[in-house]
Amino acid sequence: YPLCALAVSDERPAMSVLEGGWKADMPLEEERELVADAIQSGIVNDLGSGSNVDIVVINKEGANLTRSYRVVGKTGKASKYVVR
Repeated sequence: YPLCALAVSDERPAMSVLEGGWKADMPLEEERELVADAIQSGIVNDLGSGSNVDIVVINKEGANLTRSYRVVGKTGKASKYVVR
């Protein structure tokens, strides 16, 4: 596949999304969304992951990094859980 998703903790959910959604000759924006979906699946299946999806497009012209392409599950609310 010309698309790749890297996850430190568990890449299986991400690879499943990529393998299920990839098509030849996809437009770049559709590829970016598929990769973001793949990374998001890894995030929601690992509670220790962060919440930002970063995307890097690598082609003949070079590499283009988009930080925080998508933010997953971040509500801005802190838990009031207290350890006793």
